[in-house]
Amino acid sequence: SEVGDSLSFDIPFYLGKAYYEINDTKNANKYFSKVIKNLQPNYTQLYNGHMAYAKSLSQGKSYNLAIENFNKAKEYDLESPEPYTEIANIYERTFKDYKKGIEELTKYLNLAEKMRSTNGSISSEMESSSKYIKKRIERSTESFFFQSGADGQKKVIFEKRNNKGEVIERKEMSLDEFKKQRSVK
Repeated sequence: SEVGDSLSFDIPFYLGKAYYEINDTKNANKYFSKVIKNLQPNYTQLYNGHMAYAKSLSQGKSYNLAIENFNKAKEYDLESPEPYTEIANIYERTFKDYKKGIEELTKYLNLAEKMRSTNGSISSEMESSSKYIKKRIERSTESFFFQSGADGQKKVIFEKRNNKGEVIERKEMSLDEFKKQRSVK
């Protein structure tokens, strides 16, 4: 039985991890996919398999397939915020779709509230994760972008978004103004 478990999970999983570490996402994806196909209904292993596969897909720039696997991982660990934050990262950093990133993080908060109302409480881990997600949403609403103006001078653009991801404030400032503002905080 242990040899069978090792062949179906451990060996392909660690081969996938090794390929992932050396940025060979093609082979990493092949082994992570094999892990998922070989697994019996072991939720922890399925969660770990989908998460590792999704991260490798994301690193290999297969973002839509990565999002699909992060969503599958949610099915096997309801309380983990990681699939939600990884999807939000893809939307915010890769697609520059802050609204969808915020929506993804809000899904986790809604799940926590639903579980709290159904069960009367949530685990301390989920409570802590919810606090982290709330702070992350607040940080996700403000962004700074750096660019060069037509005159060749570097400038900073500050944008603030509402909880729907819509820009509600936009301000340009010089690099010196930005540095001065950051040193005050």
